[in-house]
Amino acid sequence: MAKKVSSVGKTIKKKVAKPKASKEAVGVKKTRQMTKSNLPVISNDVSDLRKELKQRTDELAIINSVQEGLAAKLEFNEIIKLVGGRLYEIFKPDILLIGTYNPADETMAFPYGVAEGEKAEFPAAPIGGFSGEAIQTRKTIVVNENMEERSAQTGSYIMKGEKNPLSLVYVPIIASDNVLGAVSLQSYQKENAFSESDIRLLETLCNAMSMALQNAQSFKAEQERVAELQIINSIQQGLAAELDFQAIVDLVGDKLSEVLNTGDLGIRWYDEKDNIIHYLYEFEHGTRLSIEPRPPTPKGSFEQMRKDRKPIVWNTEADYVKNNSQTAPGTDRSKSLITVPIISSDRVLGTIHLENYESENAYGESEIRLLTTIAASLGTALENARLFDETQRLFKAEQERVAELQIINSIQQGLAAELDFQAIVDLVGDKLREVFNTPDLYINWYDEKANLVHPLYQYEHSERLTVEPYHPTPGGILETMVKNRQPIVFNTATDTAGGITRAILPGTDQSKSSVTVPIISSDRVLGTISLENYERENAYGESELRLLTTIAASLGTALENARLFDETQRLLKITEERAEELAIINSVQAGLASQLDIQAIFDLVGDKVQETFDAQSVTIITYDRQTKLLAFPYIIEKGQRLTQEPFPLSETGFTPVVMRTRQPLMINEDMVKRMEEVGSFVVGGGGEAPKSGIWVPLVIGEEARGVISIQNIDREHAFDESDFRLLTTLASSLSVAFENARLFDETQRLLKITEERAKELVIINSVQEGLASKLDIQSIYNLLGEKIREVFDAQVVTIVTFDHEKQLNILNFGIEKGELFFADPYPLTAGHQHLIRTRVPIFINQNWQESMRGLGFNITVVPDTEMPKSHIIVPLVVDQIVKGSVSLQNVDRENAFTESDVRLLQTLANSMSVALENARLFDETQRLL
Repeated sequence: MAKKVSSVGKTIKKKVAKPKASKEAVGVKKTRQMTKSNLPVISNDVSDLRKELKQRTDELAIINSVQEGLAAKLEFNEIIKLVGGRLYEIFKPDILLIGTYNPADETMAFPYGVAEGEKAEFPAAPIGGFSGEAIQTRKTIVVNENMEERSAQTGSYIMKGEKNPLSLVYVPIIASDNVLGAVSLQSYQKENAFSESDIRLLETLCNAMSMALQNAQSFKAEQERVAELQIINSIQQGLAAELDFQAIVDLVGDKLSEVLNTGDLGIRWYDEKDNIIHYLYEFEHGTRLSIEPRPPTPKGSFEQMRKDRKPIVWNTEADYVKNNSQTAPGTDRSKSLITVPIISSDRVLGTIHLENYESENAYGESEIRLLTTIAASLGTALENARLFDETQRLFKAEQERVAELQIINSIQQGLAAELDFQAIVDLVGDKLREVFNTPDLYINWYDEKANLVHPLYQYEHSERLTVEPYHPTPGGILETMVKNRQPIVFNTATDTAGGITRAILPGTDQSKSSVTVPIISSDRVLGTISLENYERENAYGESELRLLTTIAASLGTALENARLFDETQRLLKITEERAEELAIINSVQAGLASQLDIQAIFDLVGDKVQETFDAQSVTIITYDRQTKLLAFPYIIEKGQRLTQEPFPLSETGFTPVVMRTRQPLMINEDMVKRMEEVGSFVVGGGGEAPKSGIWVPLVIGEEARGVISIQNIDREHAFDESDFRLLTTLASSLSVAFENARLFDETQRLLKITEERAKELVIINSVQEGLASKLDIQSIYNLLGEKIREVFDAQVVTIVTFDHEKQLNILNFGIEKGELFFADPYPLTAGHQHLIRTRVPIFINQNWQESMRGLGFNITVVPDTEMPKSHIIVPLVVDQIVKGSVSLQNVDRENAFTESDVRLLQTLANSMSVALENARLFDETQRLL
């Protein structure tokens, strides 16, 4: 087969050199005139042509056969296997290699190899030798003789066995300008084993394979992405149906283990309050482990993850050592590990771990992407489940309290119908006054935290009293009762009941008898019930004490239940508010994740804030540290966008106060007074003063870089703590997005500067090369003048020198709109003297006449020229002396030049100064000689 392919190469050469049609016609005519003795020669030529045509047909058949096979393959290794088999069938080489190139670590793997007729495995190795040369040059390498010499030149080494081949060919596999690998044929039998036609056929087949491999890579990537989305959807569907915390963890863990086909997976939860990691789902070698909670390793990987929120990948033993890895008791150390954080509300709630105990470098981008996406969904689901569990727990406790109320006596039955705190107190008070037939009864509530007694129910002489809260009397009834939990009875007006101090509240009378029992719940004295008698002593006995104690016990339970119910309602409301806040935050963060344009970020957040809050005015302010100016990228009031020009950051106003303290501020009343106190004013040109407002700093690092505020123009107390908390969270997200966008813009700016510097260097090098070849002074002027005109957006270029002795300005080169012009020397002005004295370029982009006069220049326009609108003048300095200047002028428009133009022109002027001084020294040397 190889010989046939070789002969096809000859056929192609003959066809390329084939004569034109007109000459062929002449050839036919001549053939008819040939003698009989010429016929055998013609017959041989025809035979050769037929052979070559057949060989060409065979070659095309091979190529078509391979391409048909490739068209049916979309799996990377299947394509390599197919092409490898066909190559061996065609060429029968002693060595056949198909290698894939990894540019990340400069190595070559060999998924297909044949050595002397047998399938063989070749180890992956750094690129070098002939394969390295083929990949780096992107050209076919053919060695048909002098193998030892060529091997030494390229640093080649033997891949298999102990002998060098006598002939070899390496063809790079290239697709879309990317080198995917290389194919090599090698012969131990002879030199010159591979002909041009062999090489051409091999190159053609490699080209076909390269396109198929590229398609296979794209198809594989798309299939992986589709598979990831299916996994994510499957998990999220399961999460949507679950609100049990551990069930959610098990669902995700089982699904990940199934998809990733692993028995080594962990999901861990971090208790920030106690600084403990809980091992909720831990599998190793296919066995579920039970690991006791423990604190994170100090300065370990988890603490680092809490700071940077980034996944961790360890692929070698060195990674474990470097990161101070410690294995949990009863577990083994893996060879590869990937850990991603579970994040919700900008807090790391836990981690997902995937480990491999068999191989290093086991994990790549696809595993990181899948686990990161799953972790994001898991974070939200677990946080929701935790809040749901907390709500259920509180609700269950409340249900238990209600059940207790259903089993007590007539008073207790009445209490069961009431869960309003004051209503329960009133119900019990009214019932007790009816039962005891007394006009004098008191129910007090004790606020232990504030150490205050709140008189909730006060009747004296059948009249209800309103008494302000007061501190307990030292050594009095309540202090004594808090200590011993026992009722206290006074049987006479002078009775001290064992030394207890009796106090009379202002506006009340001294009774003759009284009984006070504690209201107790959970071993705490919550308050007291008191009966008093103003008519007789010794009014209360055992029966009254027993009944009042029983009622107080029921009241304690009822009031505690009412308090818990109020607390449950409060927590339930908070839970609902948190869920709404999370939805808003997630919506904003999803939008921010797709934006790097700063104004688009401000618009997105501003619009969302306006939509969310009861605010007619929303303002976002940013602070530029360099210019010290406040900018207003977003102001909206009553649906209308307003504008405000930047102005300096002052010491007065809400914005400076918030930026200085880096603390948010909420004002719900007396806004005018508060504005006067801080010297605030309304921005936006025509805006109204607010009645309520929240201002939150945009903090990046330790620095406030702006403020976001919401304001209600219509009413006071428009905002509450949940609004305050939500806006603070959104401000944090905006700060991060703002900084990311700023860094992106800064990167783009630096990239642009780098490109400008590169262009400047090309221009400078070009000029300096020209100057290096010039020693004639006028030639230097002409060369630089023409180059400047070519590079800059300037219609006028002049180069002048100063005659300091005669105080004259001499024009050496002048051109306007492509036409050279000349002018007689004229006196130096005060402006020239300013340039000579300061040696600093003059840069004017606006108000040319006014600026030039201000510098001391006389405004003189050369005849037949135009007045400039933008102007740069750069001094020509030699040995600290200004010898002249180079000037650029744009006569069409203002702001035509930039700082980079000034810098480039100054560099060119410096080069010209050196060249002029060299030319002067050369002229002086020539004169002396």
